[in-house]
Amino acid sequence: MGNETGFCAARVFDSAPTLRAASRGRVVGKLNIQHPTSNIQRPTALAYAHWPKHDPALLVEDTLEIPVQVNGKLRDVITVPANADNTMLEAAAKASDKVKPFIEGKTIRKSSSCPKSW
Repeated sequence: MGNETGFCAARVFDSAPTLRAASRGRVVGKLNIQHPTSNIQRPTALAYAHWPKHDPALLVEDTLEIPVQVNGKLRDVITVPANADNTMLEAAAKASDKVKPFIEGKTIRKSSSCPKSW
C-alpha cells in the first residue's frame, strides 16, 4: 500500500491519529489522544439553526406616535395610548405646546383624525 515516499494512502481518511515509524512511514500503532477542546459543544451552523418562535404578545403596542399637521406642515409628533379615540387624539393635538402658537386666536375649520383600526 505504501510507495517510495512513505505515504500510506489507506490511512489518509482515518480520523484517529497514528504513530508512524520515522524511516519507512509504516503504521506502528494508533494513538488514543483527545484534543483538550474536543468536549466543547460547537455552535450549530446558521443553515441548520432553529427558526425563532413567534410570540404575539411582543407585537402589541401600548402607545402610538401620531404626527400633527397645521396648514399642511408637520408641527409636532404626539404620543397617545393605543386605544385613543378621535376626540382624545384631537384634544392631545390641541394641547401640544408646539401646536398652540399656530392655532391660537384662529378658528379650526377642518380637523381629521384616524384612530388605529387594525
